Amino acid sequence: MVQKALDLKAFRVLTAFHHGGYGSSKSICRLVHFLSHFKSPVTSFFFEQPYYFDYTPSQVNIKLLKGRFKSEVLDESFYISFLASDQISKEIDIDVPTKLLAASLFPYGEIMLQAKLQSTKSHQRPLILHPTGSDIWCIGYQMLKRVKWLMEHPQVDAIVTYSEQFANEIKQYFGVSKEISICPPVPDTNIFYPISQEERLRRRTQLGYSEDFFIISHHSNMRRVKCPSLIIEIVRRFAKKSSRPVILLMCGPLQLNILKEMNIALFEPDKFPPFKTSHLSNLTIVWTGYTNTVENFIQIADVELNCSLHDSFNISLSEAMACGVPVISSDIVGIAPHILKAECGYLFRCKKLNYEQLNLAMFEEKVNYFDLDSAVELLAYLEQNPSNAKKMGEAGHNYARETFTYEPFLTLLDKL
Repeated sequence: MVQKALDLKAFRVLTAFHHGGYGSSKSICRLVHFLSHFKSPVTSFFFEQPYYFDYTPSQVNIKLLKGRFKSEVLDESFYISFLASDQISKEIDIDVPTKLLAASLFPYGEIMLQAKLQSTKSHQRPLILHPTGSDIWCIGYQMLKRVKWLMEHPQVDAIVTYSEQFANEIKQYFGVSKEISICPPVPDTNIFYPISQEERLRRRTQLGYSEDFFIISHHSNMRRVKCPSLIIEIVRRFAKKSSRPVILLMCGPLQLNILKEMNIALFEPDKFPPFKTSHLSNLTIVWTGYTNTVENFIQIADVELNCSLHDSFNISLSEAMACGVPVISSDIVGIAPHILKAECGYLFRCKKLNYEQLNLAMFEEKVNYFDLDSAVELLAYLEQNPSNAKKMGEAGHNYARETFTYEPFLTLLDKL
C-alpha cells in the first residue's frame, strides 16, 4: 500500500539532526531507517558518530560534520555551523531529486536552511522543518524572533511536528501562519511489543522481582522539564499506601545536578541494579542510566508514569503503549488525546504554562504545578484493579499499532 502511494526510489532524502537515544532524535532515526528500507537513498549529517541504531552503509550514508576549526574572528560553534552548511550545500547540488529534512530548529534547521540558500538548486529542493519540544522550552524564549524568521522563511516548504497541541502552540507563540502537518512518532514494533506472561515472570525473576512486586517505569531523557524528582515524590506517596513491594525503574540519562535535587541516597550494590535507595521499607528506586535496551524494563512494568511540564508529544508514552503497558501522565503532553481515545491510561492535572513561565520554571528550586494526589490515586487504582490495567495495556497496544504509522509523513513527501 505504501509503495503504491509513493515511489520512494525516485528521490533521496538529506537529513540533519542531533543523534541521541531518547526523544525526537530517536524518532527521526526510526524515520530515516524506514525510508532507507524502501531503498530510498538517505544521507544523514551528524556532528558525532551515531551510536544508538545499527546504521550500515547500504542503508544510510553518514556524513560527519565534526573537525578542528580555528578562527580569530568567529566563535567556534558559529564557525562550525557555517562550515556544516557549506558541506551540506555541496551535497544538495548533486543532480538527483532531493528532499531536505531538519529535526530541531537550532542548529540543524538553521544549518539546513543556510545550506539550501547556498545551493544553486535551492528552488528544486523542498525543505521540511521538524520543530521539537526542546525548541520551545530551551530555545524559543531566548530566540523568539529568530525562530519565527526561520519557520516563516519562503525557502521553508513545509513544517511538520508530532501533535495538534504542539502545532497550535507554535502558531500561537511564534505567530507562524504556515500550515503545520501532523505526523505522530512511530514506535519500532520490532523492539516495543507486549511479552507473554511467562516471559515477563522469567525476566522479573532474573532481576530478583517476583510477580507480587508492583513495578513503575519512567523512561526519558530526564531533564528538568521531565520533573524526575516529582516522579519519585509521587511513587513515595504511593508506596506508603501500598502493601506490596514497589519498584521504580528510572531509565535514561540524568544530569548530576538533577540527581542531587532528587534527594535520594544512592549507593552502588554488588550486582544489578546499579543504583537503588531504601527510604521506605517497601520501595526500591532503580536508576539504570542510559540504556539502549529500555524495552526490557518497560515490558516487565505494571505502568508507565510521566510527569512532564511540557511535551510536544512524549515518545516514551507511545513506546509504553506499544509494549501493552498502561500509562499515567500529566495532561499537558501532546499524546494526551491519543491516551483518552485509546482508553489505555489516565491523565492528572498540570498547570498550563506559557513559554516565559516554562523557561523560568526550569530554574526554580522546587517546581510543583501538578495534582500529585490524583497521580497517587491513579497508581493505586491500577494496582488494585489488575484486570482493568491489563485491558488498558491491550487497548494501548492495538491503538499504537493501528494509529502510529508513517503514512502521514509519506503523504507529506508525496505532496512536496
